[in-house]
Amino acid sequence: MGTLVGAFVAAKIASTNKMLMALSVGLLFLIGGTINITLLGGPMWFNALDLIVAYIPMAYLGWKLAK
Repeated sequence: MGTLVGAFVAAKIASTNKMLMALSVGLLFLIGGTINITLLGGPMWFNALDLIVAYIPMAYLGWKLAK
């Protein structure tokens, strides 16, 4: 949810390169999520689902909603 809202706000605020700004937010959240998984662990299916679905696709969706 944080990635979606952050990408949406970044795309709304940016005057140019809206998609780049939204995906940059997604990349920052992806880095944080990877560090979180490394430190905390968890079931492999959850880790894979978290990294694949929760960051870059949500940033893209935030950009699409901001259009």
